[in-house]
Amino acid sequence: HGGRQARGDETGEIVVDARDDIAFSGGGLATVTAETGATLDTAAQTGGSATLANAANLTPGTFVFTNANPIAPEYATIVDDGNGVLLDQNNNPVGTIVYTTGVVTFSVAVSNVQANVISVAYNHTNYSRAYAQLGLGGHDADATGTAVGNLGNITVTSGLGSIAFTGGLANESYVQIGHGGAFNSGDNSGSITVEALGAGGEVIFAAGQGGNDTYAQLGHGGRQARGDNGFADVDNLDADNDPTTGVDNAIAVRTSGDIQFLGGNGNRAYAQLGHGGSDADGPDGRMLTPGNRGDITAEAGGLIRFQAGSQADTSAQLGHGGNSA
Repeated sequence: HGGRQARGDETGEIVVDARDDIAFSGGGLATVTAETGATLDTAAQTGGSATLANAANLTPGTFVFTNANPIAPEYATIVDDGNGVLLDQNNNPVGTIVYTTGVVTFSVAVSNVQANVISVAYNHTNYSRAYAQLGLGGHDADATGTAVGNLGNITVTSGLGSIAFTGGLANESYVQIGHGGAFNSGDNSGSITVEALGAGGEVIFAAGQGGNDTYAQLGHGGRQARGDNGFADVDNLDADNDPTTGVDNAIAVRTSGDIQFLGGNGNRAYAQLGHGGSDADGPDGRMLTPGNRGDITAEAGGLIRFQAGSQADTSAQLGHGGNSA
């Protein structure tokens, strides 16, 4: 129920039961760009900085700088390592690139003076907000301001396979199991159960590589969502079972294999098991506002791994809330 910029309260149970794998992934169309320019030449010749023509949705690990007149042979080809470091042919660092702004900085001079001496080829993506969500609401979807909000339990089960949610390449191409979504307004409530109990089953939530706000979350809320998640009566501190709705607001993840939550490479490409999200706030400032509530259970036959990403606000979190929440 809901969708991009939907308005209104949504209710209903969601059950997904598959024999094999369940996979959701964000989108973004990759485009190869070749670029030259005087500012890029100057940066390469002086050890300076330049900004690429495409300064958003850049794909890490795809940059190849070709140098027509290198100062040293190892500078003839320079690539990025996927984490923002530029490497020469001997794998020595010679500069950096900021994927979220397109700023290239050479730490040393790598080319002799010559027009169009250096060119760069790289991938970037289009089509922002290509998100994939299993839950009520959606990107910038708002509830009506009533006490209902988005309400309903979510159950996702893979009998023999894995459950994988992977953020996309383009900005705001997030993935989520839970009600709400990026920039959503309104309360969200309901239990979330995710199970992959077959041999070799895994649960993996991986934020996107390159775009901003390509988070991966298992929980209600989302990036800059506004509202209470797992809510109960305002002053009832035991919100695991809402006495008003009878809804259990717990999150349970069980698998025979690994549980992994991995931050990405774009700004705010966080990974989270819990309600809330980066800069997600409740609707008012009262001390006893319901906020984010509900038990969290994570059981794995293998490892449980939470790994942050390489850019700003790419945390990996087990718990409610989030950065600046």
